[in-house]
Amino acid sequence: MMMAAAGPERQPRRQLNGLSEVRAFFHTNTVPLYFISPTPFNLLGIDRWIRNFFYLTYFDSFEGTHSRVFVPRRRDRIDFGSMGDVCNHLLRDPETLEFIAGRGLAAKLAS
Repeated sequence: MMMAAAGPERQPRRQLNGLSEVRAFFHTNTVPLYFISPTPFNLLGIDRWIRNFFYLTYFDSFEGTHSRVFVPRRRDRIDFGSMGDVCNHLLRDPETLEFIAGRGLAAKLAS
């Protein structure tokens, strides 16, 4: 028997046919989804279409006014070598990890 990391065996995924099914799937999504990047601009606006979508970023382009953008309060001056370094830093940050844990263990991450 195969077990998923966070629970029992997964059910086979149903194929989505057509844009209306894709939209309905994401509009009713219950699993927190996180886009991890230095800024949210690559996927800005997708949170209007995907329920439970959050941006985890290092730079606060919205100065705290965007409800779906999370930026850790402590951001020391660090010279990152790449975008990957920024993402790795965010994923090690205790406040970021607490934010993710507060929304459940079944979260999905993308960077």
